Amino acid sequence: MSPQSHSRILIKHFLAVFLPLSAFLGSVVVTIYYQQVQTEKIVLKTNELDKVDLETKVISGDFHFVVSDLIVISKQNELQKILEGVDGEKQALSREFLSFS
Repeated sequence: MSPQSHSRILIKHFLAVFLPLSAFLGSVVVTIYYQQVQTEKIVLKTNELDKVDLETKVISGDFHFVVSDLIVISKQNELQKILEGVDGEKQALSREFLSFS
């Protein structure tokens, strides 16, 4: 057997083992990568939905604060009308009180 034919047989055996093994390992790596990407997508979607729910709750709470502030402001106008009927010194004192409150 010549050294050239011996090297060809050796290369054929190497390729017969290396190529299927490379294809198998490649498919395993691609499968793991695909599963990791899918998991990452699910985690990101879940986080985004949680953020939207949290922002909805924050906005709802802020809305309730605004409504209660508007109620207080509307009552201050009523207090202003009540205190307009008093003399000058008390009226100045009442305006100062309203500006602080």
